[in-house]
Amino acid sequence: MRRLALLCLTALGVLACGEATLKPTREGPVPAPGSDRQETPQADAGLAPADAAPPGVVPDMAPPPPPPDPLVLVIDAPARGARVDGDRVAVTGRLTGGAAPTLTVGGQVVVPGPDGRFSTDLPSPQGLTRIITEARDGDTALQDVRAVLRGADADPAAPVDDAVRALVGPEGLATLGEVVAAYVEGLDLTELVGDTGELEIESLTYEGVEVELVPRDGYLAVRLIVKQLRVRVRAEVDLVFTVTIRGSATARRAIIDARLRLRPTAEGGLDVQLDGGDVTLEGFDYDINNVPDFAENWFTDRVRRTAEGLLEDALADFVIPALFDPSALDQSLAILGTTIDLGLRVQAADVTPAGLALGLSGRAVAPQVVRAGRALPPTPGQGRFGGAHADVGARDGFVGRLLHAAWAGGVLDLTVGPGGVAELPAGVGFGLFRGALGEAAEGLARDAEMVLRTRPLLPPVVTVVPDDRPLRVAIGDMLLDIEVDGRVLATVSLHLDVAVALTVVVAADGGIELEPDLAVEVWTDTAEAPVAPVDEAALEQRVATFANLLPGLIAGQTFAVGADALPIPVGLQDARVEAEDAAWLHVRADLAPP
Repeated sequence: MRRLALLCLTALGVLACGEATLKPTREGPVPAPGSDRQETPQADAGLAPADAAPPGVVPDMAPPPPPPDPLVLVIDAPARGARVDGDRVAVTGRLTGGAAPTLTVGGQVVVPGPDGRFSTDLPSPQGLTRIITEARDGDTALQDVRAVLRGADADPAAPVDDAVRALVGPEGLATLGEVVAAYVEGLDLTELVGDTGELEIESLTYEGVEVELVPRDGYLAVRLIVKQLRVRVRAEVDLVFTVTIRGSATARRAIIDARLRLRPTAEGGLDVQLDGGDVTLEGFDYDINNVPDFAENWFTDRVRRTAEGLLEDALADFVIPALFDPSALDQSLAILGTTIDLGLRVQAADVTPAGLALGLSGRAVAPQVVRAGRALPPTPGQGRFGGAHADVGARDGFVGRLLHAAWAGGVLDLTVGPGGVAELPAGVGFGLFRGALGEAAEGLARDAEMVLRTRPLLPPVVTVVPDDRPLRVAIGDMLLDIEVDGRVLATVSLHLDVAVALTVVVAADGGIELEPDLAVEVWTDTAEAPVAPVDEAALEQRVATFANLLPGLIAGQTFAVGADALPIPVGLQDARVEAEDAAWLHVRADLAPP
C-alpha cells in the first residue's frame, strides 16, 4: 500500500472521418424520396455557401478541449507527527486539477468546495491512528499517509506498575534447588566459612549436597542436606598449660529445615526472612584421642555446635543469595550503544502451593533525551500465568515504554550507510535510487556515496495479541532522508506495522537470546519537497523495499538480550514466547540444570 505516482493526463483528440450530410443552401423543403422534383442550387462560381466549412475542417466537430491541470493534493492538517486530544481529529487540505477527481479521507468520501478546499473529521482512538487520504481521477491516483498519536499523557520516566510478573511453579522450584545444590558443591566451603572463634577448621569435606524448595501457603519450605559431612578441627585448650587438640566429626547426613518468607520492602527490594533452622545430624560421630575426658567433652560439644552452625551459615550465606540476588533488580538494556535503565522494583511477593509469584514495577529511561514527548499509559490486563516451570510476563505497556525510551534516546534516529550503525544491504545503494530521484540526481555519479537517515517523529506503539506473532509494533511518521554526497535530495515518510514472533535461544553463557521473525507492512509517502522533481511513485517503491529491511536491522540488535538475573546458570527447555491474552507477553520455559 503505497502512494501511487502523479501521472500527467494527456488528452488525445481522435477525429473519426465518415459520411457527412450537408444542409440545403437555401430555404425550402427537402424533396421527399422518390419525388420527381429536382432542386438545383443557383451557381455562383466565385462564392461559397455561407455555412460551408473551411478547407480541412470537418463540419460540426469542435476542437478538442485543453488537457486538465495536473492533479495536486495538499494536506494542511494534521501536521506530520501530530499529537492530538479528544476522540476526533480534523483533516483539512486542498485538491486541485484533474477532470473529475474523487476524494476519500480515512475511507470516507469527501466533496471539496469550488476552490478545491476540503475539511472533515475522523475518529481518533487511543494510540496511533494512520490517516490515508486518496484522490483519484481516471488512471491517476494520489495518496497522502500520515499519523497522529492520541492519549500520550504519561510521564515517560514514571514507573509502570505491574510491569513484570514471574511465577515459578513447584517443578521449577525443585529444579532451582538442584541448580543451587550444584552451585554450592562447586564452592570451597573451608575458605568461605572462615574463623569460627574457639575452633579452627582445618578442613571441611562432603560427598554431595541437596537443596529442596517446596512452596507452602505463605512460605517456602527449604531443606539443605549435606551428605557424608566430615569436619577436621583444631583448638587450643588451657589445662593448667596449653594443649593443642585435634579431631574430627562426621555425620552421615547433616540436615537443616527452615521456612523462607519473602516480603517486598518500601524501597522495592526483597526482604528474605529465615524462620526455623532446625538442624539434624544423622549418624553423628567424633574422633578425639589422647585428651582427658573433661577436655574431650568440652571439645565434642563445640564440634557439634560448629557443625550445626556451618549448616545454618551455608543456608543463609550461600543458598539464599544464590536464589535471591539483590543485584538482579539492577538491570539495564543496551540498544545500539544506548543504555536504558529498567529500574525494576518488587511490588509483591506471594507463595502458595502453586508456586512463588513476584510482581515488579519497572522504569525505562534513556540517559539522554534526544526526542522529548510523553508516553502512552499501559492498558489494563489480568494475565493468566502458569503452564510451565517458569513463566515470566512483560506487560505491553512496559514493552512500549522500552521502545519509547529507545525513541527518546535517539536509538531509532538511525544512519544507515557509510559512518552509520550498519552498511546498506547488498543492492540497496545510490544506483537503486538514482533513476527514481530524477532531476534531483542529475550530475551525480552512479557510485556516489549515499546514506539513509531516519527521523521518527512519533514513538512506536506496542500492543500484544494472542496470535502466532503476538508482539505488534506500529510506527508512524518516520521520515527517511536520502542523502548523497552530504546533500539531502528527497525525504520520504515511512509508516510500518510490524508483527513479531520471537524464538528463545539459549546462549552459550546460560543467558537467552530472543530471535525475531518479522512480518512488515509498509506505507511510503513523499513527505517534503525534494530539491528537484522526482519520480514519486518509483522513489516510494524503492524506499518501501528498504523499509521492509529496516525493522529487521533494528530488531537484530534490539532483541539480543542476555538473561543473568540469577548468579547461577539455569538451563531452559521448551522455551517459548506466547500471548494467551491481550496486554501480556509471556516467556515460558521448563527449567533444567545446565
